[in-house]
Amino acid sequence: MTTKSDYSKIKVQESIKSLVFTVVGSFAVLVSVIVCIVFWFLSSANNDEENAGYSELNKVANTFETFLTETQNSCEVVSQGVERLIWAKRTDAINEFLHEKNAYYISYFRESSLKGGFYAFVDGNLYNGGGSIDKEIENVEEKSWYKYARAANGSAVLTINEVGREKTLVLCASKQLQDKKSVVAFEVYLDDFRERLKDVAIGENVWGVIISRTGKIVAEFGDKNVPFLRDEYDFLDNLRILMGTVQRGGSGYINMEMVGEECNIFHKCVKNDYFAVLIFHKNELFRRVRTKLFLKILIVLTEITLLFVGYAENIMRRRKLAAYTQLLEENRSVLAEYHDKLENKLKEQTQVIESQTHELIKMQENIIENLATMIESRDECTGEHVRNTKVYAVLLSKYLFENHLFPEEIDEDFITLMGDASLMHDIGKIKISDTILNKTDALTKEEFEIMKMHTVFGREIAGKILAESKNRRLIEMAENVANYHHERFDGQGYPDGLIGNEIPLCARIMAVVDVFDALVSKRSYKFSIKSASAFDIIAHESGTHFDPVLVDAFLKIRPQIEAFHHDN
Repeated sequence: MTTKSDYSKIKVQESIKSLVFTVVGSFAVLVSVIVCIVFWFLSSANNDEENAGYSELNKVANTFETFLTETQNSCEVVSQGVERLIWAKRTDAINEFLHEKNAYYISYFRESSLKGGFYAFVDGNLYNGGGSIDKEIENVEEKSWYKYARAANGSAVLTINEVGREKTLVLCASKQLQDKKSVVAFEVYLDDFRERLKDVAIGENVWGVIISRTGKIVAEFGDKNVPFLRDEYDFLDNLRILMGTVQRGGSGYINMEMVGEECNIFHKCVKNDYFAVLIFHKNELFRRVRTKLFLKILIVLTEITLLFVGYAENIMRRRKLAAYTQLLEENRSVLAEYHDKLENKLKEQTQVIESQTHELIKMQENIIENLATMIESRDECTGEHVRNTKVYAVLLSKYLFENHLFPEEIDEDFITLMGDASLMHDIGKIKISDTILNKTDALTKEEFEIMKMHTVFGREIAGKILAESKNRRLIEMAENVANYHHERFDGQGYPDGLIGNEIPLCARIMAVVDVFDALVSKRSYKFSIKSASAFDIIAHESGTHFDPVLVDAFLKIRPQIEAFHHDN
């Protein structure tokens, strides 16, 4: 017969066996986790190093691409002006026009960089912005800027030329005019690009170069004290090999030994004809990502600790469950009460998770709204325009949904996404000069052409900001709102001149609320008008500027719009 004492000994032996099994099992799990962490850290470090390298490369490539684009656009704008003077038979005014444009574009390029400036070859005469006309010019047809422009047949073409005894590098944009014999050219010294690179901090142990597709080194920059530059002859030999690899591969990342030093090399194609290349010393990228790597290690160690704490807690819960099962036969009511408590706790935790999810969504909306507000503040507006247009867009979308208008596109999610997308309608203005944004007088034609580009810029920026979002519908709506909110229903808008329903619905909605808020708001170049007059203007533009269906809906919610406008 088993006594109470024997029974206790058996329970102790079972507890010891359970403890030994737990320790051995935990050790096996720990070893497996450590092995996985090692492999994960190695992979993560490589990925972080590549991301850091590409990040620095994109800064340089974007700076050079902006430099090329501004030079090309300047040539396009001035070519249009010269062409108008030719058609008006006012060639005597060309030199004065070029002189004015040289002075104007100093605001975009350093003054020393405009040493070449604008040139025009018309009717056998060479005009330049310096104030002189050379009527005896010879062999203009042999000049590189003239030959490349003629070969391009009407498109602005970019070339890198050497000028002067010192063989100074100059970026030249040239364009053949419609008469097939006149050419306008714009030369900018590459010193301007090097000055811009001073604002791009690429750090120590990094050297960079811009290479043309023909193999010419356009610009060098970075740390001249890197080890792989100590032997210039060997380095140039390695660089020739690198140039061949870059030109064949386009954009990418490679490891290469240069002058006995292991290097990480990132390269990217810019406008098809140039390549930006960054060369990092072997330890530089790891130095840049090690803080992030150590943070990941700390997070993983914390997660492992929590895992084992949870595992230990789970063992305790299992033992308690066994005790509760034994007590079940004695007192079922106790177990039922405990079960109810667990259910209540689960409900509370579910509510907490739902609340936290809502807070995260709200946080994302606030970030987008604050970003858009900061951009709006550059043209001396406040964030009120961003908030106002969001409210109007949501009110109009809600009315359309409730009245079953555009049911194939509008649902409850559309209303929320329309509000979020509206915040980014003018985000492209961040790439427009403050001089143009805050100008109190009417914009010139050239300035307005530049201002119109904020729609195209906005689409690109919105796509990049929301690139990591999993909500593809939000990305598409934000891009369409930014790109098309200045299109007109009659096809007279920009940037693409879309007509009617070719314009995305979200952009047609944005067009109505954007114009309304602009009318009732004070700007640097105009006064505000009363809301009643603004509604009359919206109604008058129905079918020309705006979608008639949306105008009718907007007038239906006039009391709500006026109530919000009055309170704010």
